Amino acid sequence: MLTNRQRKAVELMALGTMTNKEIYETVGVSNKTMWMWKHDDEFKAELRKQIDSLLGVLAGKARKNLENLLDSDNEWMRFNASKDILDRMGHRANEKITIDGAVPVTFIGYDNVEE
Repeated sequence: MLTNRQRKAVELMALGTMTNKEIYETVGVSNKTMWMWKHDDEFKAELRKQIDSLLGVLAGKARKNLENLLDSDNEWMRFNASKDILDRMGHRANEKITIDGAVPVTFIGYDNVEE
């Protein structure tokens, strides 16, 4: 079970706003103690849990922001938001298609085009 100091260190590390030195000074331990904590399985598991929790909250906001970008007045923003969503769903346009032979082309709306 983590101590109160370890729980505080985990909380500060998960927030990501302080340096290691600021964290170990804030919780009142040495650099060596902090190093040992960071290599302890229970400490690492709790840190991962805290980070995942924070990212879960941010992921909801990020999804909402991406959804809002789909309605942007800027065409480039709409395109990139759409592309990002499709890419993340596995619908990447990364396959090359090779066409052998002639391909018929029809021009629509061009009055002065000769065949």
